[in-house]
Amino acid sequence: MSITIEHALGYALECRNSDGSFDAEKFKRGITGVLRPDVERGFYIAYNNDPNRTQEEKNATPDPVKNGTTRKALHFEYAQDGKSSSWIKFENDMRNLTPELVKNRMEMFTTPNQEASPLGEPSDINAFKEHNAHLDKDMYNGILFHLEQDSANDLAVRQYAMDYAKRDGFDIPLNLNDASHSVTQQIVSAYEDHYGKEAGDAKLREIANSIAQDGVLYYAGAMESELGVHVDQSWLEENVYNTIRNTMPLEIADGGYKYMQIADDVQNKIDRGAFDQFKTPDVDLDFFDHREELIDEFDNGMDLYRTLAEEDREEERREEERRETIDNRFDADRDDGLELVSDDDFER
Repeated sequence: MSITIEHALGYALECRNSDGSFDAEKFKRGITGVLRPDVERGFYIAYNNDPNRTQEEKNATPDPVKNGTTRKALHFEYAQDGKSSSWIKFENDMRNLTPELVKNRMEMFTTPNQEASPLGEPSDINAFKEHNAHLDKDMYNGILFHLEQDSANDLAVRQYAMDYAKRDGFDIPLNLNDASHSVTQQIVSAYEDHYGKEAGDAKLREIANSIAQDGVLYYAGAMESELGVHVDQSWLEENVYNTIRNTMPLEIADGGYKYMQIADDVQNKIDRGAFDQFKTPDVDLDFFDHREELIDEFDNGMDLYRTLAEEDREEERREEERRETIDNRFDADRDDGLELVSDDDFER
């Protein structure tokens, strides 16, 4: 789960003392929130697959957990038409995340009838803010950092996927007027059409994973040069695992941390100081440092997308009103006693 390591390292760069050194205490206060959308998803998957649950517990399980769509809620993903989004109301204390909470108190919604996809839809930051203003500052800011970083990362993945397609001989003409298929889904469909469904999905996952691993290398380089911190597995264990094992149920901490293993080839580059040897060398990884600007850019794009979708719906509404007007006039003429010719009369 390279992207989870990327979140942790990116957040570490945000945690600084007044002299610019690494503020370990601030990091430890916020890291639970930063990792929460990913590690909590693992908990729901495990809960859903637990063979010991009773039928009553299964019936009481929220639909997103039963349907395996919790990723959308935990990441506040937009629907493919850009008009609505999934959401969850987080608990303040993650130690309360128990099967009993899932069964009785969870507030979660996922947009229905969305196609399965190797790439998630972008996060609706405003939906997170709307449903989670009750959270403590550190938890709130940690989750917000995660969602903003995901949105910046998603932009890079989509752009690189389009550039990669062009180099491989096919273009992806995006249609912002297509209110039923998001930009992400149009890219996915183009890959599946060109390579076949399984190969296309695998190629997109490979691109996303490569960018995530490059993110780990990029952030490790920044931590080395700016904070004097050398990143390796022992640093993650000391600063991440030893924190989250006290802020969430141990089985959830263990389940999440087991995926936070730095790949051997990435660690080798970190140890050699080869911080520019990326798997995706054509990607401008400076996007990691410009989350807020990219979020603004994305929101403006989504505003355009939603406006175009609304224009389509408004045109459909006007057409429906026109048909109703014609039908009403037809009914009025009949009520006024005008003789209407039936099909049978016409044939005779």
